[in-house]
Amino acid sequence: MWISKDDIQDRFKRFIFGFIFNDIDQCIKAKANYVVALALLSYTEYLVALVSGKIGLQGDGGKSFGKALEYFPGEYKRVDDSIVIQYRDKAGGLVLDKTGKPKQERGIYKLFRCGLAHEYFMKGVGRVNNNENGYADPKRIGIELDDIPENDSLYSLSPKRFTLYTNEYFRDFKVAAEKIHQKLLAEFDADQRSAGKGQSELLTDSDVKSPLLKGFSDSLKMYSSREIV
Repeated sequence: MWISKDDIQDRFKRFIFGFIFNDIDQCIKAKANYVVALALLSYTEYLVALVSGKIGLQGDGGKSFGKALEYFPGEYKRVDDSIVIQYRDKAGGLVLDKTGKPKQERGIYKLFRCGLAHEYFMKGVGRVNNNENGYADPKRIGIELDDIPENDSLYSLSPKRFTLYTNEYFRDFKVAAEKIHQKLLAEFDADQRSAGKGQSELLTDSDVKSPLLKGFSDSLKMYSSREIV
């Protein structure tokens, strides 16, 4: 298979910077809070699946999401490592897993993305904050964990609460997408030079040495391999 820089530009400029960015922007303006939250979390996973060749592979979503967070501000990784929910029964006792340990789930992917996708809500007490005018607070990232005051009715359910800020997450998502885009272009140029080819020449599979570029090429092959029968 041949791959060109135009393939990279088309995928990012038309689909990611075009369709995805526009759809999310319009949903923010329409106050579609939960739709925006689910789209942002799902497309975060997609960013890395696209450049790692994981498009269409089941069971790799969490790994792709985790790798995508490497392109976000460092605070996201710290939040990802720190958030945990613990299951309790109706009497308030701990629910145990198959190994006899307290049943827990952790991380943004499982609690936010999977919760919203499969249960409509986040796993744990949470809310989605959406500012339809598009303003994103420069002092805040897109996900925070806050204490719930003891006099709040929600305190009986949990002493802490998640908040997903769509505007701030969208801002950081756009930066992450551009970082991946620029890294892919830089690695295309490096492989082109390594193969001794000019700037306008295409790369073959044997020319591609960059894992990121190989993953992107594999994703393009996956897209073109599907036939409706």
